[in-house]
Amino acid sequence: MSRVGRAVRPAVTPLLAILTAFIVGSIFILITDFENLSKLGTDPTNGLASIEALYVAYHILGRPTEGLLDHYRWANEFLDSNGLS
Repeated sequence: MSRVGRAVRPAVTPLLAILTAFIVGSIFILITDFENLSKLGTDPTNGLASIEALYVAYHILGRPTEGLLDHYRWANEFLDSNGLS
């Protein structure tokens, strides 16, 4: 039994990290954009745009968000509707 334990132990941490990332990511998506998950499209009214997802990720990680939305047409609506302004 100890041989199996020694063989499996190095793989436990990476597997737990991957599992945690999937769980946290799924919860984040459900919390932030639950209404739009069933809608498909590229227009921000039909779903979360890539720049919006990037902005939220930067915001959560505490990274600077200045300039990310400078050329984004719906920046004000996005910030207002999510309480980020």
